[in-house]
Amino acid sequence: MQRANTTESLRTPGAAISTLNLNKPPRPGMERAPTSTNLTRPLPIQRLEGKVVMITGGGGKVGVESAGRLLIEGCNVALIDIDQTALEVAVPVLKAAIPTGIPIESRLLTIVADATKEPDVEACAKKVVQRFERLDAALLNCCHRGESKSIFDVTEDDFDRIMTINAKSGTPT
Repeated sequence: MQRANTTESLRTPGAAISTLNLNKPPRPGMERAPTSTNLTRPLPIQRLEGKVVMITGGGGKVGVESAGRLLIEGCNVALIDIDQTALEVAVPVLKAAIPTGIPIESRLLTIVADATKEPDVEACAKKVVQRFERLDAALLNCCHRGESKSIFDVTEDDFDRIMTINAKSGTPT
């Protein structure tokens, strides 16, 4: 009943102001409109110069696109994937994100590993730190959709495998 009254008052001209209390000051941090000139200026490139990011599931579409953007922004990137072929295909694609004359090997590290296994993740992190002398962030991008079937046909083992990959991979247990 209350909802119907509020909706009706919004349809009546002039009634909305008292109903919505538009005279309240904006909450802190909202002093300027989101369409300010700060948001219309192009972003500078190389904002992340020298940072190091590790991407699990790096051979997939999202992993490669994220790696490309991070490389453009100046990051060094470590791509981790269980599929060696996917990583090999990603390398030539990512060469376009690096300025001419800079060898891709100096900014990109590919590692074949299973991000669902804690020892593999720890070994990857050690390799990244050994190569780039730091690790600033990790993009945990592993996912597995499983085969398309009814939820009533999904076994507990299927569910556990999907959750291990999608929710737990790349994180210590």
